[in-house]
Amino acid sequence: ADDEEDIRRLVAAGLRRRGYRVVEARDGVEACEVAAAQGSVDLLITDLAMPRLGGTAAAEHIRKLHPRARVIYMSGHPGEALDGAADAAAAWLPKPFRPGQVEALVREVLGTSPPPAGSG
Repeated sequence: ADDEEDIRRLVAAGLRRRGYRVVEARDGVEACEVAAAQGSVDLLITDLAMPRLGGTAAAEHIRKLHPRARVIYMSGHPGEALDGAADAAAAWLPKPFRPGQVEALVREVLGTSPPPAGSG
C-alpha cells in the first residue's frame, strides 16, 4: 500500500517478476478492504504516511483479520521510523531504495526463497 503510484508499481512489478502474488492498494483504507477479501495475507508492505488511513493503523486492522501477516513499513521521512519501530514484528525500509533491497527484505521477513515461477 502506497499513495505514490510510481513506488507502488515499482515494488509490485519487482515482486511479481520474482513470482510473488501481489495485490496493490492506494492507501490504508483500500489495503484493509483488499485484505478483507483475501483468503490469506502473508505480508503487508506499506508506507507509513498515507491519506485516509496510515500504514500503522492499516497494519493493525489487517493483523486482526490475518494474525500471521508480516509487515514491512516504508517511509521517506526519517522521523517516521519511530512509529514503525514500536511494532516488534515489523521490518523497516527507508525510501529511497533499490528494487533489489525490497526483494531481499521480503525474503528475509518471510524466511523463504522466492516462489517458483508460475506459482503466484
